[in-house]
Amino acid sequence: QFSATLRANFVLYDGACIPVSMSLGWSIDDGTQSFAQLAKCADQALYKAKAGGRDCAFIAINIDEAVPLAA
Repeated sequence: QFSATLRANFVLYDGACIPVSMSLGWSIDDGTQSFAQLAKCADQALYKAKAGGRDCAFIAINIDEAVPLAA
């Protein structure tokens, strides 16, 4: 729902209406990883989301695996 609300808006820049979209990547702390490891996992998930196109969200299972968030 948040994604749909976001897409319904535009940013006015230099006289042009630019559509808004987002890509999300995150990780979940299971108590076994350092903050640096969690940040790296989230970063990898974000790269996958960006590669997936507009309005994608991925969650990192671990440093080697990120899966799409179900819509």
